[in-house]
Amino acid sequence: MSPTLLEAAVAIILVVVAWQLGLALAPIVLRELRAMRQSLDDVSEDSLAETDPSPVESEPIRKDIPYDPQ
Repeated sequence: MSPTLLEAAVAIILVVVAWQLGLALAPIVLRELRAMRQSLDDVSEDSLAETDPSPVESEPIRKDIPYDPQ
């Protein structure tokens, strides 16, 4: 079955409509993604600000007794 002129016209119209729809929706989607990234950055900064600024030691400090051979 070969494509007819009507089918080709419908395919071209569908491509043009999809292109225009993409152009209309792209700014909205990008704006929402930026807003989500900003809110994630804000939450991340808040959680980092709540942490204790003093460093956590992984091992307790030991005083080594000097070796006395006598």
